[in-house]
Amino acid sequence: AENDLKRCLNDVRDWILALQEIGGIPLANIVTLLDKQVLRNPFLDTLGRLLREAVAGDLVVLTYSGHGTIVADSQGEPEEALYLWDGPMPDRELRQTLAQVQKGVSLVVILDSCFSGGMRAIGKRTRFRDSGVSALPGVIHRTSLFPQSSMPDLLLAACAANQEAAEAET
Repeated sequence: AENDLKRCLNDVRDWILALQEIGGIPLANIVTLLDKQVLRNPFLDTLGRLLREAVAGDLVVLTYSGHGTIVADSQGEPEEALYLWDGPMPDRELRQTLAQVQKGVSLVVILDSCFSGGMRAIGKRTRFRDSGVSALPGVIHRTSLFPQSSMPDLLLAACAANQEAAEAET
């Protein structure tokens, strides 16, 4: 269809390899939901289970590669949302599930979707903050921006709250 994203499955494969090769995470510890599996309830149930089972010292990584959108909240105000297979999931719903993260568990959320920079309020312990680091070629190590002891949660967003993400043409 016209709105199909063609490279999301490539993103999934790339993240699985990176988590294994760089992060040392065994494939058995990586849960993948694709396309029609990414329904609100299975997505939130799976994420909630992973967060509840994680113990101090564990790292939970959530990657999402897909559509993002803006919806109206209960007061009619704009709210960022991930667009799952069965419709939009506002950031407040994701925040409720992420709030299940246990003390001592580090959480990394990687959102490759439109308007993802506006989802900073999904953190339980603190709002994710804007690092001020723009997309730059190569890997940037800026531990002074994200000291592990004072910021156990990290959001990496594909774009700002008012921007649309785009797939590369090649």
